[in-house]
Amino acid sequence: MAQRITNQDLVMSYLFTGIEKVAFQLVSRNNPTKAIDGMLEILNAQDPSRDVSDLLALRSRFATSTGTRGRGPLVDGESRTYKAQEVNGSVFIRLPVDMVGAAKGDEVTVSLNGGVFTVRV
Repeated sequence: MAQRITNQDLVMSYLFTGIEKVAFQLVSRNNPTKAIDGMLEILNAQDPSRDVSDLLALRSRFATSTGTRGRGPLVDGESRTYKAQEVNGSVFIRLPVDMVGAAKGDEVTVSLNGGVFTVRV
């Protein structure tokens, strides 16, 4: 059985053996950027003035995605089908509104006219 490696273990490895050993240990992890974020949090709590530029550079190398998750954004003129979901007796769809320029906290207006929903930011 494989032993679990914690962020604290990675921090200790980073401090004692350097970035190369940590990079090798992170290659096999499912989400290395999350582990590096945890390491940065621990290191920053210990000493905010510590130079962690090599760790940030390693994070940026792991953060480059080779693929995309989910479908790409809807482009103008394209249509897409969404499955209706039911929660507590209400039926709804999960409609991503970032494709119309909405950001977190924005007010989005949805209107229904003749069976057609219109979404405006």
